[in-house]
Order: sequence, then structure tokens, then C-alpha cells
Amino acid sequence: MSFFKCTASTLLLCTIAATTAYAQQPKTTVKVVLDDNAKIQVSFAKQPRVSQSVFTALQQLDTSTLDIHWQSSGLYDVSSPLALKQETLMRLANEEDFAPMSQKNHWHKLRQTIREMRFGHKITTPIDPDATRINAAVNPLISGQWVLNLRTHADSVLVLGNVKNEGEQPWRQRQDAKTYADSAGLLTNSLSKLTVIQPSGQVETHKIAYWNRDFHEVAPGAIVYVSMPHAHTWFDVDKPNVSTNQVVVELLRNRLP
Repeated sequence: MSFFKCTASTLLLCTIAATTAYAQQPKTTVKVVLDDNAKIQVSFAKQPRVSQSVFTALQQLDTSTLDIHWQSSGLYDVSSPLALKQETLMRLANEEDFAPMSQKNHWHKLRQTIREMRFGHKITTPIDPDATRINAAVNPLISGQWVLNLRTHADSVLVLGNVKNEGEQPWRQRQDAKTYADSAGLLTNSLSKLTVIQPSGQVETHKIAYWNRDFHEVAPGAIVYVSMPHAHTWFDVDKPNVSTNQVVVELLRNRLP
């Protein structure tokens, strides 16, 4: 009889201990990457605000806010996989299947490029503590698992889509999207606009035709996306009016460098 009492008591104590340990586990962890090198992981027992998480990381890195290139830095929620990546890959595979023979390889290359990329739910508001501390509207509480990608500089622009040579190019002052796309080898001369995803995640349309060209500089760390031709809108019944190009752009907004 005493054996069963002891077992029950032990089980109860173990349950209480496990519950207490679980409750004491940090609710938020932030992996900090500085210039593509993983440096530290910061844990918080209570939900921190964006400013607190960033400030804590800077303090542990012994780095000033003045040392960071905030425009190309970002904070990403990686608590769960980004479902949009799988949706995008499926749509790109369908596009490849339906594309003319001359375009199949370009759809395939884009799909392979995106397959190899990492993504997270990116916060699109500023993460510079000097900006977020004074405005609660852009300083939300966060929980779960996050990646804080900090950069001290940015010196490249990524070109993707309907070009011969996808990849990064050196950033240059006073250079527009058309120049970067030309350098990557545009596969069509009939485009009148390009999509630019600025490092903040803001999506812009830059006019590039001779009759509507309007100069806009591309920020270092940006992505220039050249729309793929004949992209369909009917691969997803839940998004009947959204083309594959639009889905790709939305995904690229959340790209982890």
C-alpha cells in the first residue's frame, strides 16, 4: 500500500516540477546575426517589445545604434515555417509545366533559387531603437522564436526573375533598377516597369520604358524582381486574381539574408 502512495506522491511532485520548469522557460528567444555571422542568442522570460530585444542584443554585442545600417537590418519571426514558401514553390512548378519550352528553364531556375532561400515573417516597421522607443505603434510585443539580422553595411543588390544571370550585383550610387536588370541580362525588351523590394520590405514599382522612365535610386540590400512572362492567376482557388509574380514578390519581402 505504501508503495502505491509513494509512487503517486512522486508522480505528483514530478508533474509539479515539470509544470514549474515549463512555466519558467523563456517565452521569447532572439537569435542575433551580425553581418551574416551568428553571434548570440538572447532569451526573455516575459514578452519584450521590439526595442527591448534589439537594445539587449546591441548591449551584449557591445555595439552602438550608430554602428548599424538599419535600412538593411531586419527582425523575423521564425516560430513556424512560412507557408507562403511552399505555396510559391508549387505555383512555380505549375508555371514550369505550362510554360512554352523556351521559358521552362527560366521558371525552373527561379524555383530552385527560391527553394534554397530562407524566409521568416518580417516586421516591416522600423527596428532602430531610437525610432521605436518613442512610438508604441511601431514597437509591438513579440513572443516565440525570432532572428534579428543586423548589418553594419550593405553593398549589393539582388536581381531575380526573367534575366539570364540571377544573383547579387555591386550596389552603386545613382543607379536605377533598369541598370541592374540590364547588367543581369534582361530576357525581354518590352518591359515598362520593374518591381523593387527595398530592404525595409516596401514594394515599389519603377517605370523603366523610354516613354515613362522615371529615375528612382535602388537602396543597397534591395531586390530587383523582373516579372516572369505569362504568369497565371488561376493556380490557387483561394486567390483567383493573384498572379504567380505577385506571390513571388510577397514571399521575397520576407527573405532572410
